[in-house]
Amino acid sequence: MATILLQKGIINIMKNLKNYYIIVLISVFTSIIFFACTKENIENNETIENSTKESIVSNKTGAMDCWITGSTVSNPHTSSASSTVSAGSTVTYQYNSLPTATNIQWVVYSGSGISFIGCTTCPTVTVSFSSSFTGGSIKALGTDSTGQNCNPILPIIKANGGGDCPCPNPVIRTNLTNEGAPITNTHPYYRLELQNLQSGDTYVWSSLNAQFMGGVNNTYVIVKPLVPVNGIFEVYCTVTRVCPNGTIKRRKA
Repeated sequence: MATILLQKGIINIMKNLKNYYIIVLISVFTSIIFFACTKENIENNETIENSTKESIVSNKTGAMDCWITGSTVSNPHTSSASSTVSAGSTVTYQYNSLPTATNIQWVVYSGSGISFIGCTTCPTVTVSFSSSFTGGSIKALGTDSTGQNCNPILPIIKANGGGDCPCPNPVIRTNLTNEGAPITNTHPYYRLELQNLQSGDTYVWSSLNAQFMGGVNNTYVIVKPLVPVNGIFEVYCTVTRVCPNGTIKRRKA
């Protein structure tokens, strides 16, 4: 008899714990999911988490190494490399690599008022900065004869102007279903909205155990969970902001 009572007691405790666990999950899910502020300081394919600024100097594959030089470039071939230019000026940059790249492509990585003059597949490129230039960055995509690639990014700062900016602070709200009704654990679709953006911010949605039914190019998405009722699915949005001085900052919600 004592054994039966003990077994019943344990079963009741387990049921209570299960119900409590579900309530906690629903309570957390229907507010802000979470924040993850990141700084990606990438060199040799290494990512450093829990900071706010990205300065990508080279992206090595195998034994290949690369960097950008020029008369306006400070600290070339280091993690603090940058170029300071005046709006309305024209500057020449050089792609350097070991081994030597046989295929190069220059692109504008961020910012506006940046354009290339002449060859964009040559080791040397000429860049024109418009009178409205406030900051940005350029990237050189290089590949050697064996297929290794190395793609340095050079932040470009406007001389006598421009400055730093705060890390994005995105928030994902999950307080409504697609039809506008309150969220329940049996509803098949969810409408998740991205908030706290600034002008010029870009964003990329991603998910785990969920399917996007629409809106991935907007500040909201319609999501279908690919898990049983009361199962856990995750939705993320990474927001990128380019500061006037060319600094790139990211944060994931």
